[in-house]
Amino acid sequence: FELKVLVHEGRHFPSDTSFEVNGVFDDEQHGTGFTRLSTTPVWSGPPLTWQRSAGEIKRLQAQGAKLKLTVSDDHRRLGWAVVDIRAMKQNALEYAPGGEHAGSWLKLSSATFSADKGASSPEVRVFATLKEVMPSARKHSASDDNRSAHEKGRAPDAESDAPETGYSYDASAKAVERDASVDASRASAPPPATTSADASNVFEPKVGKSEPQIKETTHLFTLTADVRSFKSTRRLPFPTASVVVKLSLPPELLDAVSLGGKPRAAAATPVRTNPPAAVARASEVILQNGLGHVDFGAGVMALATALAAGPRVAAEVWHKDAYAADVLLGTATVSLAPLLREPTLDGYAPVMSDADPETPGAPRSALLLDSEAVKVGEIRVVLSLAEKGPL
Repeated sequence: FELKVLVHEGRHFPSDTSFEVNGVFDDEQHGTGFTRLSTTPVWSGPPLTWQRSAGEIKRLQAQGAKLKLTVSDDHRRLGWAVVDIRAMKQNALEYAPGGEHAGSWLKLSSATFSADKGASSPEVRVFATLKEVMPSARKHSASDDNRSAHEKGRAPDAESDAPETGYSYDASAKAVERDASVDASRASAPPPATTSADASNVFEPKVGKSEPQIKETTHLFTLTADVRSFKSTRRLPFPTASVVVKLSLPPELLDAVSLGGKPRAAAATPVRTNPPAAVARASEVILQNGLGHVDFGAGVMALATALAAGPRVAAEVWHKDAYAADVLLGTATVSLAPLLREPTLDGYAPVMSDADPETPGAPRSALLLDSEAVKVGEIRVVLSLAEKGPL
């Protein structure tokens, strides 16, 4: 995996000195260098880059590791900001393959520096990604030389007399020859035997390809849905309706996860409110028994890819009548993509009476001139996604 951080610019900075940004991830530090004196400094250097194996990323994510960016000058620390691993993976999925994006503004936290009264706190605009790269595409860097030399028990400068600011032809040629010999020895050596204990972490090459494919570890996740209330509008077709809500998970999500033998039909509809709640026009009612959850297994990156596609849960609002057929009042949908950034979603979703028969549960807007959709109300839905550990 390769972590890249582009520090674009800052704003609301003091103008009495110049600043640099230092990033620390897994106790490894890289810096941008100092910029010119300005209240809006710009860092135009190369991205800060870290490279870690899949096993190391899994360990760091389990430990809750984050990227810490610290802004400082020669004698003081202006502040710091942190970036979560989940947010960096989401950026890599949304803006692949180039990864170039404007980024987002991060407010600097500080226990010692405070802005002038009425002034805004310093901020930096940062774009960070964490994505998987093939071993053959991994770039040769000075940090790789230092780590390799440290593992072999010799000083990092033992093979080259070149200064730290540049590269020598001899050192580069030796590195290339060394890598080629290692690749040749790996190709001729028989594959190591594996046991059932480490079978989930082995490389499984695809047929016809020489590059290995990492088998992702399956984790246990719990998706919780809580349908709490229904708020009607004056366009409700009944003066008083007996409301129940049926919430269904999107097929795209169910296809991407393992239900562990649980019937798909039961997992697809985790919430059915009961008993019916009486609601008049332009009023709100609390729904009973609207809490449900689904446990499933999936790889972290596989689930992130499925959520990034924007699957939507669909909530059907029905009017129950003891002496007539039930009437579908409307449908509301909520996207699951924000769960990549936030562990919990809490808000109201509009209930539209005009559902598209070709795409059930598709969001419709009452503002479209060519649509007969009518907003009959809103439902309050709380969604959360929790990771319970590897299986």
